[in-house]
Amino acid sequence: MSSAQEFSSFFKGTLIYTSQGLIPIEDVTANNRVWTHKHCFQQVLAQSEHQITGLCRLKAAGSPETYVTKQHRYLTGRKGETKVQWKMVRDLTPGDFLAMPVNQDDQNPLALSPEEVWLLGRYTGNGTIISDKSQIKGSRLFFHVLHPQFENFRQNVDLTAWHIYKDAECHHLSTDNQRLKQLAFACGKGSKKVIPAFIFNLSPALLKTFLKGFFSNQQDQQSFISENISLLYQLGLIYAKAYNKAYDLIQVNQPSFLQKAFYQINSSLELILNSDSGFLEDGYLWQSVQAIDELRSFQGTVYHLKVDIDHSYTANNCLVHDG
Repeated sequence: MSSAQEFSSFFKGTLIYTSQGLIPIEDVTANNRVWTHKHCFQQVLAQSEHQITGLCRLKAAGSPETYVTKQHRYLTGRKGETKVQWKMVRDLTPGDFLAMPVNQDDQNPLALSPEEVWLLGRYTGNGTIISDKSQIKGSRLFFHVLHPQFENFRQNVDLTAWHIYKDAECHHLSTDNQRLKQLAFACGKGSKKVIPAFIFNLSPALLKTFLKGFFSNQQDQQSFISENISLLYQLGLIYAKAYNKAYDLIQVNQPSFLQKAFYQINSSLELILNSDSGFLEDGYLWQSVQAIDELRSFQGTVYHLKVDIDHSYTANNCLVHDG
């Protein structure tokens, strides 16, 4: 088994920003294109796995907890300084800021309307697709809307062709609109919902509409709590692009052996956007390093990517070198 310094690699589950959305590194192949430090997608040349001893745990604002080899290089800078450099994990300090790409695209190739964008936000928050099989045909798109929220829903959506019934607590709305169902399927189902690339590429104005739809399902209109940390960090990147601000998340529980960690993201910008933890400059969101711990007893499999031309990619929201 090799020592950690021989490979620039990540542990399984590290999310890689690809043209198809966020994909765990162990599932990335040479068919994927990844987002680089030059604000574009480049082709993955190869993915390889290695057995190693020793690993680091990196904690940074705006990024999931990351397990990475100590010689992996991150694009880093310091607040108030112009110098930017690739820096190994072992050399990072809490005074460093890590570069996170902010999607600068303003594209809408699917010609999504504001109503569709709002509905996709709402669906990602708490919509449901019900079908006998994981197929669009024969399925229906459902929303359960508390009575106090119904007027807001009605103001954003033309309900002419929708089926609506209500009980003591909710309006229950459904549609079999084929296009809406196809778009919703791209956002996943249940606890595995994601924000697809065609949403990330929208203009800041439409992204604000998406966020309004997402948070419209919350009874207090203030926060969203989930164990799906991948989805929450995707929402953070949407915030960064829509509002040109840094962001952070709050862990709301201390998980036990049988309990998962839950995280909270707030819809109030004054609560979620923390200017002390990061800043936005030159098309990058710079978020602060919080801690680096060396896990010398680790033994296991890690994954390495080789990328064409730019030799970089985005892992758990941070820009890293492939060398």
